[in-house]
Amino acid sequence: MADKKRQAVDSAVQAIISGQAKAQAKAGKVTPLGVKLDPAEIAQLDRAAADLEVSRHSLLQYAIRQFLADWQRGERPEITTRAVRVLHVPKTK
Repeated sequence: MADKKRQAVDSAVQAIISGQAKAQAKAGKVTPLGVKLDPAEIAQLDRAAADLEVSRHSLLQYAIRQFLADWQRGERPEITTRAVRVLHVPKTK
């Protein structure tokens, strides 16, 4: 299973590097988006990008496109909810 995932990642990353993804993106407007990550997440992302020998940007594009493809197939992440109690303190006059 891990080999199949690795092959899928390699294939997608190669598509990005070779410009196939750029050609698809040119069909419509491309808008940059920002995402906030903590330093540990950035370090993990950079290690993965280095392992795959691609840029951080390319790896983020792949990850987002993979998530969207999974979403299109009806795959959803597991979501849990929990009750949160909030104490509202009245303002003093």
